[in-house]
Amino acid sequence: MTLDLGPTSNWQAGIVPSLAAHPLARLHRAGVSVTLSTDDLTVSDLTLSEEYARAVESIGLTGPELWAIDRRALDVAFADEAVLAPLRTAFARSQAESDAVPR
Repeated sequence: MTLDLGPTSNWQAGIVPSLAAHPLARLHRAGVSVTLSTDDLTVSDLTLSEEYARAVESIGLTGPELWAIDRRALDVAFADEAVLAPLRTAFARSQAESDAVPR
């Protein structure tokens, strides 16, 4: 079982008192299978990129944790392996390129 979490939407709906209080990072670090997503743009008025930024800035996820959560999303996606295999390859390539960039 994987929890598909939308922290901003959860905060807007009053499920959590603040973004900082969202359990996404704690759940991931505890080994719970989670993915990070957002509600429809018309509901939450933010992009997935903005949700990722909030996950780092407000919730405290690290870059490597975001990569792991995104990779998990590919593992649990409702798609055929013929679709997922090239996505996993592209994902691994992008991650390797990102890791090679000096910080």
